[in-house]
Amino acid sequence: MEFSLFDLCPDSKILFGFLKTIDPHSEKLLENKRFLAHADFLLSMIGKTVRMIGQDNDKLAKDLIELGRKHVTYGGKAEYFPFMTESIMMMMQEMLGSEFLDAEREAWEDILSVLIADMVKGQRSLDIGLAAANKNVTARNWEQISKIEDYDEVCGLSVFEKLFEVCPDAMPLFGFPPGTKIQEIARSKRLLVHASFIVEMIEKALSMLGSDDIALKDFMEDLGSRHITYGVKTEYLALMQESILHMLKTKLNELGNPLSHEDAQAWNVVFGSLVSNMSRVQRSIEMQKMADTMMT
Repeated sequence: MEFSLFDLCPDSKILFGFLKTIDPHSEKLLENKRFLAHADFLLSMIGKTVRMIGQDNDKLAKDLIELGRKHVTYGGKAEYFPFMTESIMMMMQEMLGSEFLDAEREAWEDILSVLIADMVKGQRSLDIGLAAANKNVTARNWEQISKIEDYDEVCGLSVFEKLFEVCPDAMPLFGFPPGTKIQEIARSKRLLVHASFIVEMIEKALSMLGSDDIALKDFMEDLGSRHITYGVKTEYLALMQESILHMLKTKLNELGNPLSHEDAQAWNVVFGSLVSNMSRVQRSIEMQKMADTMMT
């Protein structure tokens, strides 16, 4: 399984003590004691995690958050996790063959996405208080954004243009077939409503940041619980975060006030905190659903 990871993400070889140039299929690697130890550990962690699902979800979440923090010290990056998910799925397909049915594949993909979300949360180690420390930056940038004519529609459309580019699967959630060109729907009333809504939600969250942290936390958790009823997956939230940051960079650049690296980091801290509060509720609901499915 790890050599599948090395195929998909050569940079990850360094985390396990190997040069990026090593052939992941070489006998030298496959017989390496360190490599075999990592493989055994990974399989044992998967087994331990799966056994805990539905038994003690709170402890499982805490363990995964701590595991995510530990991976930071090893040099692990959040963007490596999707490659690990794909590698695990490839291993399952190889081991089970035709017995690995589509329904089972989807169940595993859902489970892994939830587990990885907790590890990413541990890596970020963010909370509302830390995000509030960046309020001045976000307020300054957003004041500039709000000067754009019809900024709610203009900026909202920019967010969805990027979201649909990086995640076409999200289109049906907003009433559009996958693959629909953004130019074909840019002026549709449905998309304009969604565009204005996302900007309104951003503004509402920013207005509470640092002034009413408890209300902000409740607001984001309620938003997360409502979105899961719409079919929004936890992994989509990170893509929405990426799309909003892309909008900020694009629009501020057009205004002649490019988003600095430091300001971009501040926004990532804020969005990371807001998204973690939304996804916390979603993960809880998803974990319970998966536990119920596994018990039937």
